[in-house]
Amino acid sequence: MRTLTVKSIVLASILLSLLPVFFYAAWFHPLPVGQTPTEWGAFASYVSGLASPLLSIVSLGLVAHIAINIQQATQSKQEHYEKTKRLFEMHREWTDPLYEARTDANMLLLKFPYETAVGIEMRHPEESKSLWRVVGFFQAMEFAVSKELIDEREAVDLFGQIFIWWQVVGIKGDYPSEWDSFMRITSFRNRVNGLMEPTTLANWVKYADDDLKARQAAGGSKG
Repeated sequence: MRTLTVKSIVLASILLSLLPVFFYAAWFHPLPVGQTPTEWGAFASYVSGLASPLLSIVSLGLVAHIAINIQQATQSKQEHYEKTKRLFEMHREWTDPLYEARTDANMLLLKFPYETAVGIEMRHPEESKSLWRVVGFFQAMEFAVSKELIDEREAVDLFGQIFIWWQVVGIKGDYPSEWDSFMRITSFRNRVNGLMEPTTLANWVKYADDDLKARQAAGGSKG
């Protein structure tokens, strides 16, 4: 698009430069062509006098176009930097402040491998708090992506496999679909499905499914 715009401005400059010549030829074509340097000098002054202001306007337009493109590129880079910064802040939250909650939630899932997140909360409300902190993290991530506070592709690349594991092993799927909080979980899963290469996604899901089956085979409680 930028190349097309620059080409259009250059083409307009050439046409405007030739415009005085076209007008001159159209108006004075019955007269003989100048035979002396003085006549040609007068013609050159005529062309220069008309073309210079037109080319100045075109030059100003080109400078303005370049300035706008530079400003937009700078703004785009700054926005991307801010999005990446927020994403790494979320990654730091996942690796440090949420470490204890993730560990406790994982122990809870080992203890009740057949239960969904909603089922664990209903039967063991106090113990389920750690699991809901993890769920809340992914809900917050989907909210940030939906508001374009973080980049969708980068969020999926960084957290996609982790999210799949927690959804399959921890959250599972009997939650009410009308709950806004769980709609965010579904929405982020749709983003992962849409952005990841099918073979990679299938491997992630298989790993999570196999892990869940191994936990259940190990003899965890069903309630």
